Amino acid sequence: MKKLLWMLVGVFLLGFGGAMLRLSGLGTDPFTCINLGISETAGILYGTSTILFNIVLLIPIFFWYRKGIGIGMFVNMTALGYISDFCVYMWGKIGLTKTIMADMMFLRFVFLIAGILIFCLGIAFYMEADLGVAPYDALGQMVEMWTKGKVKFSAARVVMDVVCVTAGFCLGSTVGIATLVTAFFTGPVVTFYRRKLVVFIGGSIFQ
Repeated sequence: MKKLLWMLVGVFLLGFGGAMLRLSGLGTDPFTCINLGISETAGILYGTSTILFNIVLLIPIFFWYRKGIGIGMFVNMTALGYISDFCVYMWGKIGLTKTIMADMMFLRFVFLIAGILIFCLGIAFYMEADLGVAPYDALGQMVEMWTKGKVKFSAARVVMDVVCVTAGFCLGSTVGIATLVTAFFTGPVVTFYRRKLVVFIGGSIFQ
């Protein structure tokens, strides 16, 4: 139950932080970038596009990397996008939309920084729960396993990120400073959070 709670909190924080990045108008992480492009091109909700894209990614994982499948994966792939959509909607209810914030550069940078920090905290919670990884992450792990370490996860992830950002840009998604920041600083920030989480709870509660 503790693992499940941490995983759910993690997914919510991922959606909340991702929504703040979307509203900043300064770019998003590569996965969000391509899915925003798909949603805008197809005229569907961002949450729906993430499910469809995740289903495509899940096909090779199901056949060749089933150990990466867990309840956390399915919660992530089905709920994350809609949580982000809901958070964007709620920000809009209090008068903060991407259009309105276009002329508020200071607020946009506040949303950028806060969004990245919250997004990374969500990843830390999600990873610490260890109930399965998102299909996007599992695909990188699968590549490393199938190449027997010749292609590292980090290298596979860079290639995947470049492809997603390029595709997202071609589909009309915004590519900006947040895209670069998340690419270079997500790992260190998540590592920092995970170390602090372990210290805070006095050792991993999942051991």
